[in-house]
Amino acid sequence: MPPIYWKEIGRTIKASLGRFIAIVIIVAMGCGFFAGLRMTGVGMRKSADAFYDATRLFDIQLVSTLGFSDQTVDEIAVTPGVEAVMPQRTVDVMADIDGTSHSVRIMSFNEEAAKDSQVDGPAVLSENGGYLDRLMLMEGRWPTADNECVVLYKKAIAGAMPKTIKVLYSSADLDGVLKVREYQVVGMVECAAFTNETTLSTTSLGSGMLGQVAFVGPSAFDSDTPYTQVSVEVSGAKDALWGTDAYQQRVDEVAASIDSRLAGIANGRLAQVRDEAQKTLDDNRATYERERADAQAQLDDAKAQLEDAKAQLDSGQASLDEGRATLAEKRQQLADGRAQWEEGSAELADKEVELENGRVELEQAQATLDDNSATLQEAGRQLREAQTQLEAQASAIDEAKQQISAYEQGCQALVSAAQAQGLKGATVAEIQQEAAAFIGQLEAAATAGQPISQETLAGLKALEAQANTLLDNESAIQQAKDGVARYEEGLAALKVQEGQLNEGARRLEAGRSQLNAHRTQLEDGAAQIAAAKEQLASTKAQLDDGERQIQEGQQSLDEAAARLEQGRKDYESGLAEYKENEAKAQQEFAEAEAKLADGQAEIDDIARPDIYLLDRTRNYGAESYKSDSQRIDAIATAFPFFFFLVAALVSLTTMTRMVDDERGLIGTYKALGYSAGAICAKYLIYAGLASVVGALLGILTMSQLLPGVIFDAYGIIYAVPARPWPLPIEAPQALAAAFLGIAVTLGATLFACLSSLRESPASLMQPRAPKAGKRILLERVKPLWNRLSFSWKVTFRNIFRYKRRFFMTVVGIAGCTMLLLTGFGVRDSINDIIDKQFGEIMHYNLTVGLAEDATPEEHEAVVTYLASHTNAAATQSAYTENVMADSAASDGKNHTATLTVPEDALGFSSVMTLRNRVTKEPCELADDACIVTEKLAASLGVAPGDTLELYQEDAVGNRTGSPHKITVTGVCETYLGSVVYLGKGAYEKAFGPLPEAHTVYGLVPESGSERQEIIEAVEAMGGVDTVTLNDETIASYRSMLKSVDSVMIVLIAAAALLAFVVLYNLANINIAERVREIASLKVLGFTPKEVDAYVFREIVLIVIIGALVGLVMGVWFESYVIVTAEVDAAMFGREIHAVSFVMAFGLTLGFCGLVLLAMLPKLASIDMVESLKSVE
Repeated sequence: MPPIYWKEIGRTIKASLGRFIAIVIIVAMGCGFFAGLRMTGVGMRKSADAFYDATRLFDIQLVSTLGFSDQTVDEIAVTPGVEAVMPQRTVDVMADIDGTSHSVRIMSFNEEAAKDSQVDGPAVLSENGGYLDRLMLMEGRWPTADNECVVLYKKAIAGAMPKTIKVLYSSADLDGVLKVREYQVVGMVECAAFTNETTLSTTSLGSGMLGQVAFVGPSAFDSDTPYTQVSVEVSGAKDALWGTDAYQQRVDEVAASIDSRLAGIANGRLAQVRDEAQKTLDDNRATYERERADAQAQLDDAKAQLEDAKAQLDSGQASLDEGRATLAEKRQQLADGRAQWEEGSAELADKEVELENGRVELEQAQATLDDNSATLQEAGRQLREAQTQLEAQASAIDEAKQQISAYEQGCQALVSAAQAQGLKGATVAEIQQEAAAFIGQLEAAATAGQPISQETLAGLKALEAQANTLLDNESAIQQAKDGVARYEEGLAALKVQEGQLNEGARRLEAGRSQLNAHRTQLEDGAAQIAAAKEQLASTKAQLDDGERQIQEGQQSLDEAAARLEQGRKDYESGLAEYKENEAKAQQEFAEAEAKLADGQAEIDDIARPDIYLLDRTRNYGAESYKSDSQRIDAIATAFPFFFFLVAALVSLTTMTRMVDDERGLIGTYKALGYSAGAICAKYLIYAGLASVVGALLGILTMSQLLPGVIFDAYGIIYAVPARPWPLPIEAPQALAAAFLGIAVTLGATLFACLSSLRESPASLMQPRAPKAGKRILLERVKPLWNRLSFSWKVTFRNIFRYKRRFFMTVVGIAGCTMLLLTGFGVRDSINDIIDKQFGEIMHYNLTVGLAEDATPEEHEAVVTYLASHTNAAATQSAYTENVMADSAASDGKNHTATLTVPEDALGFSSVMTLRNRVTKEPCELADDACIVTEKLAASLGVAPGDTLELYQEDAVGNRTGSPHKITVTGVCETYLGSVVYLGKGAYEKAFGPLPEAHTVYGLVPESGSERQEIIEAVEAMGGVDTVTLNDETIASYRSMLKSVDSVMIVLIAAAALLAFVVLYNLANINIAERVREIASLKVLGFTPKEVDAYVFREIVLIVIIGALVGLVMGVWFESYVIVTAEVDAAMFGREIHAVSFVMAFGLTLGFCGLVLLAMLPKLASIDMVESLKSVE
C-alpha cells in the first residue's frame, strides 16, 4: 500500500484517539483477564511442580498392611523406572500440644541428610540421592535426640512454635513402636507432602482430619518396627509438568511396573512376616517349655518342702503335747507347794500379828514405864527442889517463930500491963481501943480541967503505943505464922511425897523387871518368826523360781505353739499357694499353649498384605491444590467470556460508528478504484493496532497482577512457594488471549465494514437515509402514551427506534452488572458458609470425644457435667465413624463422610437443625432414616429413595469390606463437611449392633473464665480423649475460603472497571451519533440542562434496563460460578443477599452517573453551526 495510505490510518487514529483508546482498554481487559486467570491456574501447577521437584516429593507412595522391610524396599528400588526410594515409619496418634488435643502424625525422616541439606529458594539441595520428601527448615533447628521433633510451619498453634507434644493414645499399639511419648519441638518445617495447611490429611482419630505432623529421627522409632510407607521417585517424571497427561502417563507406567511386582513383593513380605513370626513363636514356645519345666520343678520342690514341713509340724505337735503334760504336772506341784507356803505364811502372819501385838503392848508398857519413870524422876526432882526450898526457908521459919514468940510475949505483957491499968480488953486491939478511949477521956477531962493522973495517962499512952506497935506488927506476925504453917504443911507433904516416891520407885523397878522378861519372850518369838519367815522366803523363792520356770516353760510352749501354729498357717498358706500356683500354672500353661496355638493359627492365617499404590492424586494437599488451580481455569473460562462478549459489542458499536462517520470517504475510496479489501484493511489495521496494543498491555499487566494476587490468596492455605517476580508469561495462554481479543475486534470491525461496502460509491457518498418512521409499542397504549411529555416520548422513541444500539448497550451493561452481582453473590455464598453453618444449623460449639474403652459411667459423668454447667438441651450424644460413601451415580471420586447416629433422635434437633435448604422443612430423623448432607448428595448423585453405599475405612483411608447399602430418606442443608445421619434402626440393619456413643456435643459460653473452666474440667474427666471447639474449625475454614473471597474481590474490581469503560464508550458513541440532533435542540432554544436531560435520560433508562437484565443473568451466572469455585470441604451458600443486588445495581448506576458527569463538557462543547453544516 502507498505511504499515503498509512498516513491516512495515522490521521484516523489521531483524530479518533478516544475511540482508539476505548478499544485498547476493552481488549486489554478481556485479554488481560483471560490470560491472567489462565496463567494463574497454569502458574499454580507449575509452581507446585517446581516445588515438588525441588523438594523431590514422591511420585508414587506405597503403603502396606504388613509394612515393609529393608528387603521389600530393595525390591521396589530395583524396579525399572524407579529413580529413588525412601522408606518411612509413621503412626497417627492423639496428642496434647501445649494443652490442646490434636490428631498428630509422627513420621520418621532422614535426619542426617536433612542436617546436611541447604535451602536455595524453593529447592532443598542434598547430596543424598535417596532423600525424598525433603523438609525445608523455616525456624529453629533439626532434632538431635529421640525426644525432639520438628513440626509443620504454618500449623503451629497460635501462630508460634509449640513447645511440647505429649502422645495420649493411638488406634494402634504404641508399645514397641515409639521409644518416647513426649517430644520437645525444636523447629518448624515445610513439607511438599503436606501443602494444604488447613486440611493436612485424613486420619482415623479425632475428627477424622489430621491436625499436625511431627517429624522425628529414625532412632525415635523402635528398630524392629517395619516401615509404614515407601516414597518412590519416578525416573523422568520431573521432565513432565505435574498434573499433565504426560506426567501421569510416566507415573502410571512405572506404577504399572511396580504393580506387576507387588504380588511377588507381597508374597515375599508375607513369607518374611510369617518366618519372623514363626521364629518368634518358636522362641516363645521354647521359652514356654523351659519356663514350664522350671515352674514344674519349682512346684515339685515346693510340694517336697510342704511335705517336710508337714512332718516337722506333726513332730512338733507331739513334742508340744508332751511338754504341755510335763508343764501341767509341775504346775500342780507348784500349786501344792504354794498352798503349803500360803498356809505357813498365814500362820506366820498370825504369829507376826501376835508378836506385833506383844510388841505393841511391850512398847505401850515401856512407854508407860518410861512415862512413870519420867514422872517419878520429875517428882523426885520436884521433891528435891521442895526440900531445897524448905531447907532454904528453915532459918527464916526459925526467925519467924522467934518473932511470933516475941510478939506473943509482948501481947501477954500488954495484957498484963493493961489489966494492971485496969483495962479489960483481952486483945491488943481492944486494949488499944480502951487505952485510946481512956486517953481521950483523960485528955478531955484534963482539958475540962479535971484533974487527972499523969501517971495513969502516961501508962495509958504507953499501953496505947505498945498496942499500936503490936497492931502494926500483927500482919507481919500473921504472915510469919502463915509461912510457918505452910512450911510445916509442905514439910509434912514432902514427907508423904517422899514416901510415895519411894513406893513408885519400887513399883517402877518391879515393872521394869516384868517388862524385860516380856521383851525377852518377844525377842525369842521374833527370832522364831524371822527364822520361819526366812524359811518361807526361801520357799517363796523356790516357788517363784518354779513359777518362773513354769512361765518360761509356758512361754516356750506358747512360742512353740505359736511357731507350730504359724508353721501350720504357713503350711496351709503354702499348701493353698501351692495349689493356687499349681492351678494358676496349669491355667497359664493352658493359656500359653492356647496363645501359642492361636499364634500359630494367626501365623497360618496371615493373609497376603494389601499394598496400596498411591500417586500424587491421592495426596490431599497436591490434589486439592490442583483442584483449586483447575477451578481458577474454570473461572478463567467463564469470566473472560463475558469480557470478550462485551469487547465484541463495544468494538462492533465503535467500529460501526466509525464506518458510518466515514461513509463518504469509503465511497470516495471505492470510486477511486480501491478494492473492498484495501478499504477494509484500513479499519482492520485500525482495530488490529488497537487490539494488539490492548492485548499486549492487558497480557503484560494482568499476567503479573492477577496471578500474584491469587497466589497470595491461596498462599494462606497452601505451603507452595509463589513463583519469583516477574512472573513468567505462559506463551500458549498469552497467544490464546491475544488471538481471542484481536479476533473479536477484527471480526466486529469486518462485520461493520462489510455492511457498508455492499452499497455503491454514490450512495456511500451521500448521508445514510433515515429509517422510515415507525410507531413503537408504547404508542399503542394510549392512556399511558397520552400522559407522557414530549421529552419522554422522544426518549422512548429513540430507545426503541435504534434497536441494535439498544440491544448492544443493554447486553454490555447487563454483562457488567451480571459480573458485579456474581462477585458479590459469591462473597455472600462464602460468608454464608460460616454464618449459616454455625448459626442456623449447628447449635453446639464443643465436641467431646470419648475413648473406646470409656465406661458408661464415664460417659454419663461427662453428659451430666455439661448438662449442669452449660445448655442442658444442647448436650447430646452420638456414635460417629468415618466412612467412604458411594453410589451408582457417583462422580467417581472418593467421598469421605462422617457417619453419625444420635443417641436421642428427638433431642438431637437441639444441637443440629436438619432441614431442606429450599423448603426449610425439617428432615425427620426416624429410626430407619438416612439423611445425607446436600453437598455429599450432589457429589454422589443421590436423592430421597436412592441407594447409598457406605464403606468402612482402613488405616490409609481406603474403603474396606463390602458396601453397606442404605436407602436415602432425606437431604439436609449443611455447608461444611459431609455427614450421613442414620437412625438406630437403619444403622443396625446395615452394620449390625450399634456401639456405644462416644461423641458428646455441648454448648459452652463463647468466651471468659467459665468457658475455660468447663473445658479444663471436661479434659480432666475420666474416659475423655479429645475436647474440640468450633473456634478452630471456623478459623480453619475462614482461612481456606479467604482465598476464593480474594479472587472474587479482584473480579468485582474488574467488573466495576469494565462497567465504567463500557458505559463511557457507549455514552460517548451515543453522543457522537447524535451531534446534529443535539445541535438542533440547542438551536431550538433548549437550555443546557434540558439538552443534558434529553440525552442522558435515554442513557439512564437503557442502563437501568441493562442493569435489571444483568441482575437476572447474574443469578444464573453466580450459580454456575458457585458450583465451579466450590472447594471440596464446603458447600457454598446458594443465596444472593438483597444488599448484593442493591450494590450491583447501585454501582452500575453510579458508574453511569460518573460517565454522564464526564460527558457534560462534551455536550457543552458541541458547536451548533459546525454540527448543522451539510455533510456534502
